[in-house]
Amino acid sequence: MKSLKFAKFQIAEMIPSTGIFYLIFLLVLIFLVSLNSSNGNTNTSGLEFASIIFLFILGLSCFRSSFNFSQANNISRKLFYKGTIMSIFPIAMTMSILDLIINRIYNNFIPSPTNFDMIYGSYRDTGMRDASGVITWVQENDVFTLLGTTIWQFALYSLVFITGILITLIYYRSNKPLKVLVSVVPVMLIISLNTTSGWISQSFLSGIKDFAAFAFLENSYLAALSYGIIGAVFSMFIYLLTKRAIIKD
Repeated sequence: MKSLKFAKFQIAEMIPSTGIFYLIFLLVLIFLVSLNSSNGNTNTSGLEFASIIFLFILGLSCFRSSFNFSQANNISRKLFYKGTIMSIFPIAMTMSILDLIINRIYNNFIPSPTNFDMIYGSYRDTGMRDASGVITWVQENDVFTLLGTTIWQFALYSLVFITGILITLIYYRSNKPLKVLVSVVPVMLIISLNTTSGWISQSFLSGIKDFAAFAFLENSYLAALSYGIIGAVFSMFIYLLTKRAIIKD
């Protein structure tokens, strides 16, 4: 019960910034529609990627102040962890539904496939335009598409939010040398993979690509499940890092 109260506090803290985000987002869409009034052959795509960036930033920024507040008010780290994780899902679900509604309204003015449409819908096979450059794509609005979009976006949004919190916690718990190491290692790994790819078995690389395609691209519900599993693993690391976290200036 106390976890739920703290989750409500976290949600209340995030609502103003979320509202500002959607205000700016809607103003941008209105501006795009006004521009399109003089050119009816315009299209956009994947506009909900803005929500992904916003949730990632929100995850990066929500830990320190709420953690300091919890410790100043004698809220246990376990309670803080539960409340923080619980607060993610209502925000992610609300934004998933809002993005779906906004996209359907926006599509009445400018054709704009969502990321879901481009990965799992007919857009993947037909594209936006025919050989002559005329827009022929028509957005699907059946129950499967609407439900699949909502669930897939919810799972992805939740994972992005959790990832932001985890990255913040890693830096929060690290000293200066470790922060540098954490920042450099991912870059070095990418460079190493690019330079040593010829030494790695092609069958091994193909197996990884096939597995990733199956887990994330074959079916939206399987992809949502995969996001959920990754999010659960990240949440476990968040708990371990929060368990011994101390207040820092």
